[in-house]
Parts: sequence; C-alpha cells; structure tokens
Amino acid sequence: MVGLCREVISYFDTLTNHEIVLIYSSDQIIIQIDEDRLYQVLFNLISNALQYSPAHTTVRVEVCTKKEEVLLAVHNDGSFIAPEQQEQLFEPFYRGDHVWHSAITGWGLGLTISKYMVEQQGGRIWVESSEQQGTTFWVALPSGSDGKQGKETLAQERNTS
Repeated sequence: MVGLCREVISYFDTLTNHEIVLIYSSDQIIIQIDEDRLYQVLFNLISNALQYSPAHTTVRVEVCTKKEEVLLAVHNDGSFIAPEQQEQLFEPFYRGDHVWHSAITGWGLGLTISKYMVEQQGGRIWVESSEQQGTTFWVALPSGSDGKQGKETLAQERNTS
C-alpha cells in the first residue's frame, strides 16, 4: 500500500509546485484489493488535492491501520466544502459551486468513479472539510486477511526525487 502511494506521488512530484508528503504507520500494511483500481482512486484524489490547493502549499497523503481497516487520507488546504455539498461531490457530473467560476476543468466524474471502485472492493469513501483545517478525503478498505498489521508509530517520508 505504501509503495503504491509512493508511486503515485512520484508521478506528481515533478509536475507540481506543491510539496506532497507521505505519512504512514508501517511499510508492511497489507491489503487485499485490486491494485490498479486503488492506483486510479489515489491518482484522482491527489490530482484533485493539487488542483484545489493554493500554490506552494503541502498536500498530505496518510496511510494507517485502524482495527480491521486500512485508512487512506488525502489532505489539502484548499477551499472549504460546505456540508450540504459534501455528499453531492460523489454524484455524477457534480462540481462544487466554487469550481464553476474558476479555471479548473473537469467533468465531475472522478469522485463518482472513485466511490464506485472503493465500494466494489468492500470499502467506503467520504470527505471532511472545515474552513480552519482544510479538506480531507478518506478511504477505508478492509485490511489484509493474513493478520500482518503495521506498528502504529508514525514515520514521515519526504519524496526528494
């Protein structure tokens, strides 16, 4: 899981003026999921986080285990998403009110597709947003069946390539 996050982050690292930080609880996080689908979900969430963040800010990608789940969080300091818009973000062709008057392009399908892919793997996806703390998209997926769980001590990695 952490390796997949590194792979997606390295793709964006040379294309953006943002810093992308990966925080994880263990290199040994085991998950039984379609890796290609998870790559697409992660790619979409990081891409959105970069698009909707002020220039030269940090995007955080966090991976940890909690009980029987692996949690993935993508956080930025971008625009606040009102509670009444948060569920709509996962509907086809929906784009937040603030997007219609900006230069950010898109069809409003990325989060819909991501939600479908996450749910097909037995997981869930949601968003939390506040004016003070920014926006975080969360993905919770069932953890690996072999019982190998990582330690809960956080290590931080910075991609410097």
